[in-house]
Amino acid sequence: MKQQRQQLHQLQHQQHQLLHRHQQRHPRLQQLAQQQVFFIDKLYTNLYVHIFSDNDNNKIRFMSVDDLLFSFTNFDLISLGSFLKWNQTGVNIAGTGSPTAGGSATSNTFKNPSWLYVDTNGTLYVSDFDNNRIQMWKNGSTNGITVAGSSTGTEGTTSSLLKRPFAVTFDNNGFMYVSEKENNRVQQFAPNSLVGTTVAGQANGQEGTTSSYLKKPTGIGVDKDQNVYIIDTVNQRVVVWPPNATSGNVLVSHNSLGDGYGLGLVPNTTNQIYYSTQGGTKSIYLWTFNATAPTITLNQVQDSANSVLKNPGNIVFDPYGNLYVPDKEPDRVVMFCTNTTVGTVVIQGTDATLKNPSSISFDSNLNMYVAMGDGSYIVRYARLN
Repeated sequence: MKQQRQQLHQLQHQQHQLLHRHQQRHPRLQQLAQQQVFFIDKLYTNLYVHIFSDNDNNKIRFMSVDDLLFSFTNFDLISLGSFLKWNQTGVNIAGTGSPTAGGSATSNTFKNPSWLYVDTNGTLYVSDFDNNRIQMWKNGSTNGITVAGSSTGTEGTTSSLLKRPFAVTFDNNGFMYVSEKENNRVQQFAPNSLVGTTVAGQANGQEGTTSSYLKKPTGIGVDKDQNVYIIDTVNQRVVVWPPNATSGNVLVSHNSLGDGYGLGLVPNTTNQIYYSTQGGTKSIYLWTFNATAPTITLNQVQDSANSVLKNPGNIVFDPYGNLYVPDKEPDRVVMFCTNTTVGTVVIQGTDATLKNPSSISFDSNLNMYVAMGDGSYIVRYARLN
């Protein structure tokens, strides 16, 4: 026993060293490590101590007294989602703040914002759907700046105009991507440029059913190699367009995609996606590329008033791999923790500002930003822990 205590003391010293190396990357894990989690395995042959969590693989790591690092099947699926909480009272940070008034094409209003993106500086990008533009709101600003499309809301098919921009996202080089539902294309914008380049679909906005066309695209995602993944709704498919391609490759084909909304690239994989649909079962599906059926269907929610998803919007992930989706009709945001199939409500519509949420995004501190599709404003919910 004395020898084990000595080993434990040595192991605790190793624990502190490892935590020091990982605390910048995993600030939340300092609090978890303070719990000093120790246990003896089932055969009572070894003693283990919690060292750190592997954020990339969403595992809790332990080290044995013989200095071997383990990740146990029965212990590694500890969800970090249960530790995350948000203030239930939001703060309006962009738009008119009126839940019923539609915006007009002025610098401080929106009209049916459909998508949000928040960068590492806290700058907000909003797809202002019915005003045919992308608005950028710097942190603390009271007015937006048009970074794609016409500031007055004029629609068009030229390279400097948009028509019903649906989703907006960025690649790791700072290029912005915009899907246009009525122009049947995806445009790429270089930093500080108002002129787009068509990277999927036809530049003239023509729709079609073959591999070189899109028809009413909605959710998009871009991977580290600048491949663009697109929900092609009327064609009921998810396609990928590599850089400089003139046609796309079909990855998923299913009738539920006719009402597809959000698309999420699965962290740490290269052959799976999530997408949400607002028709049929109104669910979130996990698909492996070229499969004939979804791997997982998510639509159950721990909510006695509304136990299933009603109108799921875009899909985002936190650094721990938990999935979040706004659910428009019940006025809520739902989180599906990693390795769970039943969602938890993390923002509820008891706050008067949460009205028909269509899209969400996080800043680097995991404060949550929510676009109110019908109310034409953006609300921030502060993270509490």
